[in-house]
Amino acid sequence: EELAAKMTQELITTKDSSYVAPAAAGVIQQFRYRKAIPDLVKGLQTAPSNVATTIAGLLRTLIPPNEQQERENLAALVVEMLEKTQDYSFPREAAAIIKEFGYRKACQPATKLLYATVNTSIAEASADIIKSFQCREGLPTVTQVLCTTTNSSIGQSAADVIKTLQYREALPDLREAIQTAPIAVSVHIANVLAAFQDQEGIKALRERIGNDKYTSDGNFASLGKALYELQGEQSVDLLIECFKDGQAYVQANWIDFFKEKRIVKAREAVQSVRDSTTNDYVKQKANEFLSAVQ
Repeated sequence: EELAAKMTQELITTKDSSYVAPAAAGVIQQFRYRKAIPDLVKGLQTAPSNVATTIAGLLRTLIPPNEQQERENLAALVVEMLEKTQDYSFPREAAAIIKEFGYRKACQPATKLLYATVNTSIAEASADIIKSFQCREGLPTVTQVLCTTTNSSIGQSAADVIKTLQYREALPDLREAIQTAPIAVSVHIANVLAAFQDQEGIKALRERIGNDKYTSDGNFASLGKALYELQGEQSVDLLIECFKDGQAYVQANWIDFFKEKRIVKAREAVQSVRDSTTNDYVKQKANEFLSAVQ
């Protein structure tokens, strides 16, 4: 007990998140030293971000399930801290506490954070909370995030929420947003359309692909993959056209897609590009495709 008490003081005062904090937390956890909880809760609020992550994780294991009020207090505290942190490690632990402790009151703050943050870790944690508690009341806001963000990772977090909670009401806004969103974000929108087999979204997706076929963005072929999930063979002619007109790096990604889906109809175009390109990587990819897809 004396050692555990000493390690508690070490943990709440150290700035060393690499060695001292994990070692001290390990001792406290091994001895199940629950007397440390009040000091750890205070230390959590003043510790550097990386140390706070260690303290939060330790508290999650120390507070027993029957101490419901303590668990709720800790969950409320980490929500407050999540709203202020700029750290990339703390949000994941915060989300773990909130979910494990069943703190559904985090739904509204999580939705607001997903809308406002530029921190991809906070966005991921917020989306995780929303999905875990099925916070449907915030789904219009999540849709707005996907329609307006320029950050691919944040777009993915929003798209995952919409797909997981089956929010088909987002589809009209997504069909419109796919025309103007950055390609990397448009891929996440397209994946939502494909997941819902949204036939009304085909026209918008085909237009976006046709308009951007000369792009150098390596994500572009993923738009084609989503269209193929929606239209199957009816999409192939457009995708082959985009492949032939594309830049080398994007062509290589198209070839990977053709190989994955075993699109025999693309053989002639791939062979033609292989024979005309000066890019060795594209030649290599083309030969792999031609050998694999007969």
